[in-house]
Amino acid sequence: MVSTSKVRIFNAGEVNMEILVERALAVLRRSPFPWQLETAEAILRGEDVIIDVGTGSGKTLCFALPLLTNETDMVIVVSPLTALMVDQAWSAEVSTVPVCAETLASGGPDNLYKLTADE
Repeated sequence: MVSTSKVRIFNAGEVNMEILVERALAVLRRSPFPWQLETAEAILRGEDVIIDVGTGSGKTLCFALPLLTNETDMVIVVSPLTALMVDQAWSAEVSTVPVCAETLASGGPDNLYKLTADE
């Protein structure tokens, strides 16, 4: 049995940043800063990313932007604080499921996927 990867790595110049900005405005109701777009493009190219900016400056948007290239994609954002995770889930413009370690331990990753697929 041959397994086909679901991971898509974009080549340099393959990401249309103008369309990404338009979709961010339409879906997320936000206009990304240049550094957020640069970070999102690096993520789409499969690069490792370290973002060193202050609290509340919009780091989460960097990880939401790549989702706008395909409506069926899913991203997992790991948050160090449960309160921060819940706050981001409630304020998100896209479907989110706040999940903590306890949720994964009790329900398992298969149930998490089922929960997100049902929404």
